[in-house]
Amino acid sequence: MTTQIMPIVTFPNTPEGILGYLAERTADTVGAQADRAEIIVVGHVREYEIRSKTVRRQHMAVLKPWLITQAGSEPHILLHTVVVEVERWLKGAETTSELTIVYPHGASVAPSPSETMPLFDSRDRGLIFLQRISPDQPYAPYLPKPAYQLAPGETGVRNFLVTDYDDQGKPFTRDETVRVEETILALEWYLALPRQNADALRNALLKSIESANPRIARSAIRELGHRKEPGTDVVFRDMFRSTPDEDLKERLMIGLWLLGEREDAVRCLETIMQSRGKETWLARWDIQATLTEEGAAQTLYGPDPAKIRGD
Repeated sequence: MTTQIMPIVTFPNTPEGILGYLAERTADTVGAQADRAEIIVVGHVREYEIRSKTVRRQHMAVLKPWLITQAGSEPHILLHTVVVEVERWLKGAETTSELTIVYPHGASVAPSPSETMPLFDSRDRGLIFLQRISPDQPYAPYLPKPAYQLAPGETGVRNFLVTDYDDQGKPFTRDETVRVEETILALEWYLALPRQNADALRNALLKSIESANPRIARSAIRELGHRKEPGTDVVFRDMFRSTPDEDLKERLMIGLWLLGEREDAVRCLETIMQSRGKETWLARWDIQATLTEEGAAQTLYGPDPAKIRGD
């Protein structure tokens, strides 16, 4: 069993406070994830090794955070190198059947969060979001070309089969195939949207609200909420009243909030909390109350939206 500490944020125990938090909490849709990545593929790790590269004298100063100096050997850096065999391209130039992911080892000072060393395994197979390593990186002269790192917000391969651990520390395999396949379909949908035609785009987004794939529906509602086109609020209100899908109701409520229809969003929230019970519904989102000495819950807290990826 693995234990993770999740940073939290606090917000007012009011309808407006809750809706504002949920609007941030649900921002990382498939569309947002796709926009952050230059390359998206389905593939598997074919090779993983640590390669040593001797550092030229003129680069020693800029490579100091990664530089390894040992008696009897030349100054060098170690590069964690992962070769991914591509099974399917979703985004990017389909010019190769393999991609090389590289991270420098032993950084005493990481220049950016994107360079924190992620974990890879020889059994990894799934969805991978990547960005090309900038030629401005100080270690760029020692990398194969092209070379990649994970896109912002990514921590590794989104595996079809995930190794987890039970309460006794024994490993077991968790099948995430359905979730990953839903994400792949949602990415294909998002990347194929008719961006050059505003009317066609709006119609495609409206049609997708009731998609059986929740990742498509969530992305469609989110984008419509940001576009703020006339008539969208009517669609959201009508669908909120008619749909039995509780997740869809919540997303339509957040969509109304994003549209600026704050009073309607508050009414939707009150309807949801009355039907399910406020505490029960808040717990579904891992939201809890901070009690005062008098026992009144004036403040709520929940997981930090900036740390939650993959709505």
